[in-house]
Amino acid sequence: MPALYIAARHGAAPTYPHPDLEPVLNDTYGVVIWHEQIIAILATMTGCDRAAGDVARRALADPDRLPKVEAWFGRTAGQRGYAKEVLDEVWETVSSFGAYGFCRAHAVAFAVPALQSAYLKAHFPAFLYAGLLEHDPGMWPRLFPQTLCPAQVVSRSGGNTPSGVSPRSGRWCRVEKACFKSSRRIVAGPTRQAESTSRVCIEKIHRSARR
Repeated sequence: MPALYIAARHGAAPTYPHPDLEPVLNDTYGVVIWHEQIIAILATMTGCDRAAGDVARRALADPDRLPKVEAWFGRTAGQRGYAKEVLDEVWETVSSFGAYGFCRAHAVAFAVPALQSAYLKAHFPAFLYAGLLEHDPGMWPRLFPQTLCPAQVVSRSGGNTPSGVSPRSGRWCRVEKACFKSSRRIVAGPTRQAESTSRVCIEKIHRSARR
């Protein structure tokens, strides 16, 4: 699916499983991406309303209910004149959303901070790392043992500036003169596990600074 979407974005003609689905999929170049599109596909091909389509969509993740939804979809859409090969192609796509999928609003909620983070990483990396480590988004270790060598973060002017523990930082990570400073709260009480995770984090900052 990503390859089809990217190709269409670069000028390739999008394809649709059936002309009836073009209004549902035209803004994503024929590729099913959103939960809303699954609901619309089910409603279009079976004639059900969107509320029933959403109930069927939710059942895709339930192994006990999935066969019933498949039988209902094949029978109902088939009675409306859709060919078996179309039903098979559409069901393969629809059923895959039982494993993973998200609504359009969820994607937008991720896209906005992703673009903001990319801009910060390119232009203000020290501020980005200060924010990441301070607010702990779940994938970056936070603890910095005092015994580790300072990391390097590229300043906006292009020079390398060492990071360390700020004597003024107190509880919060901060940036001083384009240099990332860890807080005393984060470096307090280093342990063997903290040292290991901190090394990983500092290595990531080093690699980013060299890019």
